[in-house]
Amino acid sequence: MYRCTKQGHQKPLDSKDDNTEKHCPVTVNPWHMKKAFKVMNELRSQNLLCDVTIVAEDMEISAHRVVLAACSPYFHAMFTGEMSESRAKRVRIKEVDGWTLRMLIDYVYTAEIQVTEENVQVLLPAAGLLQLQDVKKTCCEFLESQLHPVNCLGIRAFADMHACTDLLNKANTYAGKWNRCSLKQHFADVVLSEEFLNLGIEQVCSLISSDKLTISSEEKVFEAVIAWVNHDKDVRQEFMARLMEHVRLPLLPREYLVQLMVVVGGQAPKAIRSVECYDFKEERWHQVAELPSRRCRAGVCAVNGLLYVVGGDDGSCNLASVEYYNPTTDKWTVVSSCMSTGRSYAGVTVIDKPL
Repeated sequence: MYRCTKQGHQKPLDSKDDNTEKHCPVTVNPWHMKKAFKVMNELRSQNLLCDVTIVAEDMEISAHRVVLAACSPYFHAMFTGEMSESRAKRVRIKEVDGWTLRMLIDYVYTAEIQVTEENVQVLLPAAGLLQLQDVKKTCCEFLESQLHPVNCLGIRAFADMHACTDLLNKANTYAGKWNRCSLKQHFADVVLSEEFLNLGIEQVCSLISSDKLTISSEEKVFEAVIAWVNHDKDVRQEFMARLMEHVRLPLLPREYLVQLMVVVGGQAPKAIRSVECYDFKEERWHQVAELPSRRCRAGVCAVNGLLYVVGGDDGSCNLASVEYYNPTTDKWTVVSSCMSTGRSYAGVTVIDKPL
């Protein structure tokens, strides 16, 4: 007999040498596993040697226990433990829809999966259930690439719900929860998003309370609070005082405070005439004189103690009209001179007194 040596020469086998095979090279075929799984997938497609049927909703998927157990800790525990499923020919998965489960079982055999905006919200939790960590990681990376001011709060909540720590940290940084300085470039967009308006009171307080918040003006924070309360006013108005604790009122101009105490009109597409004022001492809202005309999306600005409402939308078209409110008389007046064209979502400000 001969043995392999470090130098590559052959020598007679010496039974006294304990390192007989120490220097023999090992050949590894990188394509072996890929070819094997390809054949197993072909067998599955022909329903050959399959020993279990996975059922979700009305979808039935034939598979091999050993393949599922090898790739998914979930199936490994199911098929090697004492559960009834370990011997069952048909196993029903109730927590995942049929198409998503098929995608994940296809991935087990092919290592291929396509994550899209349409499927990521069902694919990620399903991958978490089956403990397919590579798929879950791919979903998280996809969501990270989609981070935007209009969705970052929703992605943050989604990541928190499904214990995606890295994604949660990235979304936190983007939205500015932990690093408020990064919010400087996104805050104005974030607070206008539907996701911000759907946050709970604790999340809103967390978002606006940090001393590290860096924004162009405190008005943005106040406007965010008003927008959030108005989104579900009947339920949320009781939180107004708590939210106002996090707004630096001394940083707001006096005329701006007059403006902010009044909520005018509705939210698109609901144009209304309602106007309400918030009493900070009594911590409650009360009605004031209604607008002369229905509107939403209007620009609002205070000049010389009067509250001007400019343009907006009446539910069918943009408005060019301008009206102002006198809090002393609790009356609205229509400005005779209209804008040259109708505008909504218009920004209105005061420069050296002219509007």
